[in-house]
Amino acid sequence: MLLKPAVDDFAILLVKRALHPADVWSGQMALPGGKREPQDATLCDTVARETMEETSIDINQASFLGVLNPVQSLPRRDLRVLPFVIRMEKEPKITLNKELK
Repeated sequence: MLLKPAVDDFAILLVKRALHPADVWSGQMALPGGKREPQDATLCDTVARETMEETSIDINQASFLGVLNPVQSLPRRDLRVLPFVIRMEKEPKITLNKELK
């Protein structure tokens, strides 16, 4: 969950997934993110890599605020989502990848 300071509040970055018949999350609104890969030493590395891949936002210069409680996926009951909360200090430049266009 990427937070950016706004007037007396915060803005949250949501993405809309591309339409694809084989994707159970096709067309849904989502937070940037994805599954851990073998090259990811930690879940923080996964969050940074996935955010960069999907949005071109480098969160390594942002503030890590914490982790929310895990949420079980409805389409894939074997999958749990662990939302990390990141505070951006300024407006990031966003370039979406093909998964989100």
